[in-house]
Amino acid sequence: MKRNVAKWVILLGAAVLVIGSARAGMRAADPVTLGGGWASGNLGQARASDNYNEAIGCYLFSYTDFVYIDCIGRDGAGNSLTCFSSNPNFIAAVQASAGDSYIAFHVDDNGGCDMMQVTNSSVFAPKEP
Repeated sequence: MKRNVAKWVILLGAAVLVIGSARAGMRAADPVTLGGGWASGNLGQARASDNYNEAIGCYLFSYTDFVYIDCIGRDGAGNSLTCFSSNPNFIAAVQASAGDSYIAFHVDDNGGCDMMQVTNSSVFAPKEP
């Protein structure tokens, strides 16, 4: 009888852990990372970082006859990578970004962006003050 009670206690404890984990939701830790011409990171996590250096984002500049983006990633050590582009697909990707997006970009040999990823997902940390 004691063994059955012990088994049920263990099973109940395991069920609580599984249910508790499922309720917490999936989370991704994505600090700003640089390497191999790539910069990537989560805006919310960069904002909440405990160091002053970490940042990632893209700026959209629009003039009467010209539109372009300028993206920058800076890691916690203060190293940075930047790229620019007037590619309409990359401009649309930047326009789709939100305050808590994950952003990744690749820089070509001339400083231009040759790949852009913007991901909006609940797994990324929201911005904190």
